[in-house]
Amino acid sequence: MKIIRAMVLYGCLIMSLFLLWQTILQSKCKKITKYDIGKFDTRFGIEREGFIDAITRSEEVWEKISGRELFSYSPGADFKINLIQ
Repeated sequence: MKIIRAMVLYGCLIMSLFLLWQTILQSKCKKITKYDIGKFDTRFGIEREGFIDAITRSEEVWEKISGRELFSYSPGADFKINLIQ
């Protein structure tokens, strides 16, 4: 009886750790961060499309290293990238 109780307790512990790993630790890394352009100052001498292109090239560096998509340009997204002086 003690062996069965120990097996059940260890099984519950292992399942709890697995669920913790899946829901908390890995879920943040799998989420794609959507971004938009916020404030944009033309005094930098770059057009808005050129700024978006530069950001896209920068995100590709991170994504190549990680082997998956991390960022996505999405007009209207809550996360804003600003170019201000």
